[in-house]
Amino acid sequence: MRSIYTVWRMMARRSVANWRLASTLVLGVLVASTLLASAPIYARAMADLGLTFAIRDELREDASTQITFRELPIAAEDGRRVQEAVTSRIDERIGWFTAARERVVQGPRFSMTAEGQPAPPAMPNPAPVAVPQFFTSAESNVRVMEGRLPAPQTGADGRRVIELAISRRAAEASGFKPGDRLTLTDYFDDCPREIPREDRPPPPPCTPKVGVRFTLAAEVVGIIEPIEPEAPFWTPRASLLFDPLRLIPESGPLIPALTDEQSFFAGLGGLLPEYRASFSWNYFADPEKLSRANYRRAREDIIALRDDLRPLDGFAFSTLEGVLQRFDRDLRFQQTPLLILLLQIAGIALFYVGVIATMVVERQADEIALLRSRGASRWQVAGLYLLEGLSIGVPVTLIAPLLAGLVTALLGLTPTFERVTGGDPLPARIGPAAFALAALGAGLSLLMLIGPAFLAARMTGVTSRRQAARPGVPFFRRYYLDLALVALAALLLWELGERGSVFTPSATGGVSSDPLLLISPALFTLGAAALLLRFYPAVLRVAAALVSTVASVPVALGLWQVVRNPGQYTRLALLLMMAVAVGTFAASYSSTAERSYRDRASFEAGVDLRFGVTDDISTSAREVVEQLSKVQGVERVAPVVRVNATTAAPGSGVQDMALLGLDPAAATELLWFRDDLAAESLPALMDHLT
Repeated sequence: MRSIYTVWRMMARRSVANWRLASTLVLGVLVASTLLASAPIYARAMADLGLTFAIRDELREDASTQITFRELPIAAEDGRRVQEAVTSRIDERIGWFTAARERVVQGPRFSMTAEGQPAPPAMPNPAPVAVPQFFTSAESNVRVMEGRLPAPQTGADGRRVIELAISRRAAEASGFKPGDRLTLTDYFDDCPREIPREDRPPPPPCTPKVGVRFTLAAEVVGIIEPIEPEAPFWTPRASLLFDPLRLIPESGPLIPALTDEQSFFAGLGGLLPEYRASFSWNYFADPEKLSRANYRRAREDIIALRDDLRPLDGFAFSTLEGVLQRFDRDLRFQQTPLLILLLQIAGIALFYVGVIATMVVERQADEIALLRSRGASRWQVAGLYLLEGLSIGVPVTLIAPLLAGLVTALLGLTPTFERVTGGDPLPARIGPAAFALAALGAGLSLLMLIGPAFLAARMTGVTSRRQAARPGVPFFRRYYLDLALVALAALLLWELGERGSVFTPSATGGVSSDPLLLISPALFTLGAAALLLRFYPAVLRVAAALVSTVASVPVALGLWQVVRNPGQYTRLALLLMMAVAVGTFAASYSSTAERSYRDRASFEAGVDLRFGVTDDISTSAREVVEQLSKVQGVERVAPVVRVNATTAAPGSGVQDMALLGLDPAAATELLWFRDDLAAESLPALMDHLT
């Protein structure tokens, strides 16, 4: 303990005497460790932010997983078991990142007739066909235009009355209005029936011999419409849940009719438990629960859920799966350049620590020589500096991740991120990797302090003075390692120029990167630094020879001193050159990233402005073009049609295809195009279509 106390006193006395260098060394170690610790924190914050915006913006908050079962018994025991099993498995797989869940159930079809009127097949004309349905959160997604929403109801005779709410278009197609009491009928007989076809005559008339009829009492209580037809809640589309549909010309229109949950399952299901319905569960993801650490698990759980439901004849579709897959593919594109930039800055900070550590050791060279002359070994001298470095590195390892997390979070308040975060701090999370990299930075700084001290401990007082009088040539210059580094950097830059990118498509369909190509800018910077160390003394020698002929004696002596021992000056020049190189890289990356985002947006949009119209508009495409051409600011308008088509070939083995039709002359002027998108120019490509 006494020896340790003596060492600590010596270190304290030395730090007080050289407080400027000591404080500069501590600051350098703290900066280097903080920059290294900030790399995983910043990368994770950007990944979490990018994942959140991928879910919110790209899908317009439609980050959902839809599970569908076409034919499940409404209230039979086997149907209830399947529903419970499906709900339980969905919660196990994707419930952990779910924000909201909805269920849509579309029941069997019943003929609709007014109470007291003849029911099928006695009625002369085809009756409207009701499709009772139920969906959760109807109160918050449906607007009541007339009447009210359905509720559980029992008639005077004790029979359950199923209340229905239909859309205005469905009311016009069916002829029913709020207050009308109905009879829902399902009729079966022994007559064979087939869908009419134009290529063959209709089947002969058939008189049924046996028939079975099920009837339910119902009442129309309201006219409704969706509040937001394009809202992600409506899966399937809102039009399928509200608008009437006629399957074949000879049949009555299908009328989607909303009822309440109790009437659907207890009323309809209680009377006809084996009747089958279409069940759809829709689970909406919570972007706040998905992060860089768990998004792969979410994607795997979605795939596993689809595999689990396949044996039960269930179908699972998730828009979130594609977003997570694209996010996984694009993650390295977004993070790699930023991480390289941070690591280069950290490398400059470590080089700065090395410069300061070398200056500290050189200033204490006489003290080291004195310790060696009094019997201290090289390892004892190195142990002294090791203890001094640990007194700096251990506190820095604990403080640097906290400081890195604070700085990363505060970046969200800067103007660069304000439009993205809304003025809130970035979601900075400090993980074990941050402490590990902070310890790595402190350890590298410790090596940079111990290394020069160990080399200086090899010299005695005589060799120390001889080295100061006649500095030797560094080993990397002696064995031409600097020229080998320059050759390697030039080779990597040439290969990078030939490839055009550090990312290449892999055999599995993903994207891979070459680590050597990624660090080629850093190697080039080190190669340039090595060349500076080799040629800087020669340039100084020529300059000193020229200046000494005309300059005064003090100026000539100063230049000769710099020529004889250029190490202290070249280190500062290297530090400045590295800082300029990293600044140039950051500036070039900023402009490159801006152009990349602009090109990606232009490629996605295709033209300056586009909009779509459905096929049920009353005006023709030519009239739409004429109307838009009159709008102020519009220079050119061209229609584009995109439809699903099949080849006009006999037989049933036809192939569906997406057909795109456009005006080649207009496309040449309107479409965004880049030269590297195709081997030919855009006009040449359009000429082929022309």
